[in-house]
Amino acid sequence: MEVQKLLIAFLAQLGVVSFALTLCSLGRDRVRGELSLLRKIGSGVLFGVTAAVLMSMADLVDAFRFDLRIVPIAVVGLISGPVGATVAAAIASAERIRIGGAGADLGLLAIGLAYGVAIFGWAFAKRGYRRSSDVVTFSALNAGIALLILFLMPSAVRDQITKNNAHLVILLLNFVGTLIATFFVRIDQLRRENGNLNELHKQIVFALPDALSVKDLGGRFLIANGATASLMGAGGPADMVGKTDFDYYHFEEASRFWEQERMFMQAPTPTLLEQQFERDGQTVWLSTIKAPYKDEDGKLKGIVSHTSDVTAQKALLAELGATQALLQ
Repeated sequence: MEVQKLLIAFLAQLGVVSFALTLCSLGRDRVRGELSLLRKIGSGVLFGVTAAVLMSMADLVDAFRFDLRIVPIAVVGLISGPVGATVAAAIASAERIRIGGAGADLGLLAIGLAYGVAIFGWAFAKRGYRRSSDVVTFSALNAGIALLILFLMPSAVRDQITKNNAHLVILLLNFVGTLIATFFVRIDQLRRENGNLNELHKQIVFALPDALSVKDLGGRFLIANGATASLMGAGGPADMVGKTDFDYYHFEEASRFWEQERMFMQAPTPTLLEQQFERDGQTVWLSTIKAPYKDEDGKLKGIVSHTSDVTAQKALLAELGATQALLQ
């Protein structure tokens, strides 16, 4: 068996696995929460067909097939659990039986063992073990299937494979293929979780009745909710991105607000401010909390502002003061 030819064939198969993972990711983006039974079956079909395609691309040695079929079968368990793994293993097994020939029994054994690895990975992931070392362990366990199958092969076939160290390529690419696919699944899952979390934060921000906004260190709005847009007379939250107070207030008022923010940036700790501006001949009073927006290293990146319109409260206090003075 030529090592170079085997390497090219396995790399082509890895491309097929990557394509299946991409299709699965695109489909998964359209679903929120847990996969339904039908979608789990669908992902199982996708990866089962992928395993079947890999078998058709296999490199042959005396009718024994060498391919990456165990990679999609094992990885689908991380995506859709036992349901997807069962469907994928069933499709792959049916295809291997249809192909027939020497090594069919070992091929079915490899599929069965990969199915076991898929169930193990699913159970392991459900317990919350998602560290990089867990991914490596899972990949090594799946590559161990290829090693076991090599030992079970007839000695004549095994000698042809080991003569040019082709068996090392088989083991390495099964390990690397599983490693890449598992990391892809994990990163894709984290991306989706972060996206859902960001969407939740966005809904909370926009649902607040008080004005909430974030500015960069130049005073430009990075994000603002509807209450902020209403308070400042903007067309909408999206219209405010990249603009400053100078686009909505009189120059003197905006200059005063900017000076307060500059002083805040010199000592960025949560601060309560009382602000005011004129609109339509009336004074609008604001109670504003300024808080620092920092990056992961603790470096200041901007200012978070939570603002309440307290004009009505100010009017009540003034009326109360006038009443007390009259009583006195």
